[in-house]
Amino acid sequence: VLLASIQCKKIFSSLPSYILQTRGPIAGAIGQSLLTSKCTQFIMQARGLLAEEFLYSTQIDTPSWYKKIYSTIRYYQLAFFEKKTYEWRPLATTLYICESVSPALQHYLQTHYAIKAHHFTIAANDIPEALTIQQKTMWNTIIRKKLTIDPNTTVFIYNGSCKPWQCFKETVDFFKQEFLKNHSIYLLILTTDINECRNIILQAHLPKHRYHLTTVPYNEI
Repeated sequence: VLLASIQCKKIFSSLPSYILQTRGPIAGAIGQSLLTSKCTQFIMQARGLLAEEFLYSTQIDTPSWYKKIYSTIRYYQLAFFEKKTYEWRPLATTLYICESVSPALQHYLQTHYAIKAHHFTIAANDIPEALTIQQKTMWNTIIRKKLTIDPNTTVFIYNGSCKPWQCFKETVDFFKQEFLKNHSIYLLILTTDINECRNIILQAHLPKHRYHLTTVPYNEI
């Protein structure tokens, strides 16, 4: 963080005025160190819980004793880092905005870090607009026809990565349990981690005709 701040300071010191936008608490901390009275607006996007995601990812496997010690130290380090970043308060001359990717995350940050509600905005570009009933019906028909899915089949949809905190394996395990009760259900998976997801599916021995794994460009989802 310190090295990145030093490298960026040279660039920002030459600007007459600027708007700074960062993504996540680590980038946010770097951005905070760069702020001067020349910064008219500072936007820090909150996309998740860094420390909790790290902790969850280390609990998937059974680590050795020294990895447990490292993971514990690293967790508290990240938790301290998040706390320090989110509890930071701006200069009087700077408009501070914390851009949350969901109302739930906004509520969490407000509760745990006492960020005032007027500092928040929701990342509109990351949250799709609500579909009308007509749009839902049309998309339902188009996708089922394209993938040859029966109109009466219940479809489970997963849209995300294969990162541990996204719980893809748990989703597959749940689908497998449901499939034992009802052989007509279907799993549609939209992900950028094709190979990783395919390996988990193969290990679960899902029937090939009961799922579809694909990558869809963000602007087409």
